[in-house]
Amino acid sequence: MLPEDWSADKCPPCEAGQTFSTSGNIPCNACAAAATCTAGVKAACTTKTDTACNVPCVAGKTFSASGNIPCTTCAVASTCTLGVKTTCTTTKNTVCKVSLFVLRVHKYHASNRIFDIDNFVLNY
Repeated sequence: MLPEDWSADKCPPCEAGQTFSTSGNIPCNACAAAATCTAGVKAACTTKTDTACNVPCVAGKTFSASGNIPCTTCAVASTCTLGVKTTCTTTKNTVCKVSLFVLRVHKYHASNRIFDIDNFVLNY
């Protein structure tokens, strides 16, 4: 005997979080386990959709704030004329070293004359 809440023309539903199908009714497929999502779960399994995993950016090639798609291409290290300060990770772009011009005064005279000045560049 069939349950009262469904008729012969309607198949029983899939079980949320366990099985899914495009119609949400049997025949159903088993949901992918959340543990298989190495970059975390983007969306949990419903009766109509399977578990959706995050797709990570590629370290050294692409990055985003979350570390997952959509990703942006990393700046090419060869564009850093003074070298690379930090390499591109999945969450941060390549950071180039920059120059800072420093003026250093060794002696200061009371008559406001400046003597023995040198300057140098710091790269960081």
